[in-house]
Amino acid sequence: MSSASIASDQYSPSPTSIETPEPRTSWSYATESVAWCLLALVLVLSLWRPSDTAVSIGFGDSIWHIGLSLLGFLSAALFSSTLNDGKSSQLVPSNRLSLLWLLLALVVLWHAMVTGYCVGRTNLRNSIYGFWQSTSMWLLLPTIAWLVRWPSSAARLLKLWWVLAVFVLAWGFWEYGVIQPMQRSAFAKDRIGFLQQNKIDPESSAAVLIVNRLESTEVLSVFALANSYAAFLVALWPILLGWMIQVLRTPREIGEYGSQTSQTKPDRLLRIVPVVLVLLTGLALLLTKSRTAWVAAGVSTVLAFAMDPALRAELGRWLKNNPLLIAGILIGVLAIFGGVYALDPLIFQEAGKSLSYRMDYWKGALELIGQQPMYGFGSLNFQPTYLQVKKLTASESPADPHNFILELAHSGGWGLLGLTMLLLAMLAFRGLGSRLFASQSPLSPFAIAGTDAKEPWVMPFRFTVILCALAVFMVAFFRVGDQELIGTAVAIALAFGLAYWLSKEQPSASVQSFVLGHPVLFLVSFLGVMVHFLASGGWMFPGTMIAPMLAMGLWIASSRWTQAPQAPAKSSRLAKWQAPLAASVLLALWGLTMAWPHYQSQRIMQTFARDAQGRLLIDSQIADKTFPTSDQYASWIASVPHDPELARWGLDLSATVLDSKLPTPEKISWLHQFQEACKLLIERDPKHSVAYAEAASQSLRASIAQMLDPSLNDELAFRRQGGGPPLRASGTGGGRPRGGGGGGGGGGGGGGPARSIATLLLQDSLKYYQESTKFAPASAELHLQTAVVAAMQGNWKVCQGMLEQAEEIDRQTPHRDRKIESAKIWIPREMVKSIQERATAGKKIPEEGNPEWDKLKILIDRSDSVPGEPVRQTLRSFFKES
Repeated sequence: MSSASIASDQYSPSPTSIETPEPRTSWSYATESVAWCLLALVLVLSLWRPSDTAVSIGFGDSIWHIGLSLLGFLSAALFSSTLNDGKSSQLVPSNRLSLLWLLLALVVLWHAMVTGYCVGRTNLRNSIYGFWQSTSMWLLLPTIAWLVRWPSSAARLLKLWWVLAVFVLAWGFWEYGVIQPMQRSAFAKDRIGFLQQNKIDPESSAAVLIVNRLESTEVLSVFALANSYAAFLVALWPILLGWMIQVLRTPREIGEYGSQTSQTKPDRLLRIVPVVLVLLTGLALLLTKSRTAWVAAGVSTVLAFAMDPALRAELGRWLKNNPLLIAGILIGVLAIFGGVYALDPLIFQEAGKSLSYRMDYWKGALELIGQQPMYGFGSLNFQPTYLQVKKLTASESPADPHNFILELAHSGGWGLLGLTMLLLAMLAFRGLGSRLFASQSPLSPFAIAGTDAKEPWVMPFRFTVILCALAVFMVAFFRVGDQELIGTAVAIALAFGLAYWLSKEQPSASVQSFVLGHPVLFLVSFLGVMVHFLASGGWMFPGTMIAPMLAMGLWIASSRWTQAPQAPAKSSRLAKWQAPLAASVLLALWGLTMAWPHYQSQRIMQTFARDAQGRLLIDSQIADKTFPTSDQYASWIASVPHDPELARWGLDLSATVLDSKLPTPEKISWLHQFQEACKLLIERDPKHSVAYAEAASQSLRASIAQMLDPSLNDELAFRRQGGGPPLRASGTGGGRPRGGGGGGGGGGGGGGPARSIATLLLQDSLKYYQESTKFAPASAELHLQTAVVAAMQGNWKVCQGMLEQAEEIDRQTPHRDRKIESAKIWIPREMVKSIQERATAGKKIPEEGNPEWDKLKILIDRSDSVPGEPVRQTLRSFFKES
């Protein structure tokens, strides 16, 4: 017996109480099916490729998430427009642009306005990508509200959520128990070999990230961060807990609906599966070691028993009849955390340190908000701006302030924060009173008046999920190792096992009963994640926000299930099509501002391959004479304005060209392009110390190339004299011998002219490094690097000032990873002679020699990435007398 017939038998509404909608068109069914399939794709993609960091969002990793969400919103809007002419107004309220949707539109519009205000002020690409990521998550709310017309639809969506949760949980335990120990063992045996096997440069920042992940003892599952996984689990916790209590408190619940009353096997599984899911979720939550998530889960548990009428009544009965049981549960919880403390006491002992770190982030965020209170700095731009106000005693430089309220204010000013908080309040209080203070959550006859059991969209929806599972397996089959493939297969099998079980009559009826009886728990799920986000990052990222947005969408949709239909008011053609029109405009704007520029940028940056160390490979194109001209290169970079990543690639390419076998006459135009690329990167990523540092390091690289091959100097000198063809082709080594030759008029040879371009580029490098320190005043490593470059140029005043500032930062910071001893300083071997000559000329190295300098030369000879402390000691020895 289906749940719809059960409910209709129980309530038997009069035939006139529910009006039958007019027959729907094929277009209506088609748009609904497409919208459901796209929604399924968004859910699967968000929990398979979560993109749960600001860095990944900034690189465009979530572009498919955004596109599918916008397409789903458009399809749902088109579907909703086909229902406006029906006779059943149960479908109408969510289709109109109510005050709720109007406020949502205002949030999006304000965010769009402050994103436009970022032009020339901050990284505009980050702002655009962050805007579309946030907008795509907000638009899931109307999409779900329009599609989930019946509790059976909500139950089906909820079951998909649980099936995906089983996949995430299973993969998390496999990754924690099998993959992590295996990788740690391989890394311990051969660090360099392990990194090279994974195509990671041992000296790169990517190596630092993977080492941190390997040394981590938290469960991560598919997520990049343990806190992100914890946010997903916090959203899941109250819903699974409520379902478990519903099943356990009514052991023959299915029999009450008229089904079989004997304890058959499916009925026993119905009592076991929810308990197992709750235990696994709780265990995973503990293994994330996320203290904020533990607090959020505790708060959501309290809210669940306080706000849900059925759970509140059940708690009252427990307190009255089984007080010892409640005491036992509390003692058990304390025992669990006591065991956690015994196994890893640092989790609790370092809570104060973690809070002090967050206080640094929050103070910095408040200072930045005070600088731009109305418009903020744009989305995903916290890290570059935080570096400008970071205190010397602060620890890390996070990508977000670890508080979603401060993040909103930083991204869009107080305007965006105020509108968003008002929207969240309206979402939370929409229909809350009638469901919060009800003695029991009623099973209304209007709630089961319709059912999706025979709707045309159900089969495409299931087919989409099955195809997604096959795609996940095939990707794992071709791209990952054996252990990862086995884990993926096991996780998919368990998820499909749960899906098959949930499709049976008794579990399906139980889920639908839960949807009808406990809608408040969807709100609790959303609020629990918001509590987590008060001290953690992840606001509006796909992996961390998909679950709370799904819960909030179901909460909005549930308010219509108990409403008696009324005669709908006639709507104009404009009102009918305003939602599809808005969706079409948003999709077009996304294509123009994000999708097409991102595609164009990626296409250009894939023109040349890279080697294992990340260097661009251009020699074959030069040999084949297919290498682009500098004018073509300039048009490529200009084709995607405001993209700093493309400018960064262009800077790398032009620096590579200056150190290549390209004929000297052609290099002249590339020298100009290189200088313009430095300026362009800084223009597209303004006031970002990393952008200045990259321009500085590339200028130093180009300077070294010109020192080794002075042919470009010779060519420019010859042209200044009105000469004809170039003196000679570009060499690959040291070029023509320096010194000697008495060339006239400025000389085509000799040491002076040969070093002119190299000296100019070295001056540019120092200038950019100095600028970078202005926007990162708390970086000891950056100040020490600048001091070294000043020593290369013989600018001892700047060198001493930067050295003293680096030492001051080192004295004040209590964090070992921020001290000079943890820094890595780049000193190219080719510049050792230059430093020694200038230090000797400046009387920084005495005639009897300098032992500190001799030790440093040995380190540089081994690797040009030198530990910071020997560099500091050497530079300090240069200024002993001062």
